[in-house]
Amino acid sequence: MNADGSGTDAMRGRRGGVGSTLFVRPPENVAALDGLRAIAVLLVLVYHCGLWSGALVFAPPGPIRRLLDGCRMGVDVFFVLSGFLIGRTLVDGLAHEGRLHWGRFFVRRSFRIVPAYWLVLSGLLLISAGGIVDGWLPLFGTTDPALLRSMAWQNFLYLNNYLQPSSGATVMSWAWSLCVEEHFYLLLPPLLWVIFRAGPRWRLPLLVACTLLPVALRAIQYATDPEVRPVDGLYFRSHDRVDQLFVGVVVAYLEVVRPGLLARSAKRLRHVLWPTGLALVALAWTCDGFFEGGAFPVVWQFTVMAVGVALVLVNALHLPNAVTRFLSGAAWYPVARVSYGMYLLHPFVIFTVRPLVLRTAGPAGFLLLVALAFAVTWTLAAGMFLAVERPMLDAGAAIARRIDDRRG
Repeated sequence: MNADGSGTDAMRGRRGGVGSTLFVRPPENVAALDGLRAIAVLLVLVYHCGLWSGALVFAPPGPIRRLLDGCRMGVDVFFVLSGFLIGRTLVDGLAHEGRLHWGRFFVRRSFRIVPAYWLVLSGLLLISAGGIVDGWLPLFGTTDPALLRSMAWQNFLYLNNYLQPSSGATVMSWAWSLCVEEHFYLLLPPLLWVIFRAGPRWRLPLLVACTLLPVALRAIQYATDPEVRPVDGLYFRSHDRVDQLFVGVVVAYLEVVRPGLLARSAKRLRHVLWPTGLALVALAWTCDGFFEGGAFPVVWQFTVMAVGVALVLVNALHLPNAVTRFLSGAAWYPVARVSYGMYLLHPFVIFTVRPLVLRTAGPAGFLLLVALAFAVTWTLAAGMFLAVERPMLDAGAAIARRIDDRRG
């Protein structure tokens, strides 16, 4: 959601002005990853437009409904990207310098993710103090602002994916994914430090074992209760979802430690790499279930989706084919640049603009809602990035440099 691999690009954008910050891709960015990030946030926006407009709820069963329902898998794409980008940063320090840059990592991550989230969360509580209109009930599950305030500490501490129910009152229900990533950021550095203490031949198997552990936990839950469904909690809980982030870390490890092997393998499989990846994504998309039970929705859907995204990611890193060129298009970067802010803000925008398109029924109304929600969300997110996120990125980078200078 927020692991963008940025650091120096924020400072470069500040010197270059607004246009450079929002529309000019820094040369060190892998262009295709910006495309994946942009597509991920657009999928989430489309899914929530369908959910909160009623298009998804009332659509008849069929391919259109399945396509729209699967758009929530944009979060899965975010998880794999975050695992790759954060894993690459940490593994690079361990592999090439033999040390983990704890201070630099935590400072940059904190300055990247906390200020914007806490700003939006605080703004929500401030605005809701004046009352919550009945039309926003589906977003919060309540119209009682006092109830929201009493629950907000769970969001501020990144605990709401465990403490807030999947149904009923919730402050920012979509922030569950931020909790998963935050917990992963706390887990990964010490875990990698321990793994790198082992011999080189054990490191990759240990990372794969970490990837499979959430699968095993979900399998145990399914074996214990065959009626369990993703909506019952395992969709939101960190220990049930970090396999997708670890898939990204495995790719990052190979990219840093065994780049030749990954590149040769990608070229050898160039005709089947991205088709296999998209086939796995399609399998997860069509066979998953949020309210449905069964072995695949409960145990396998997240891992299958993550492996599919990872294969597309490897393709983008090493093969200059049509898929990579599509993902590298310049139009994706402005969306990717502010994707974190878009993720934070888009539900509020959807509920604000939804009344404006209620008179337009059918597919035209839904498409109008998506277009209007995207335009307004991008504009607000761009403003928040320039006013809040970019200065915080600069401050975090400056503090991280001072930490490095002190240690050096």
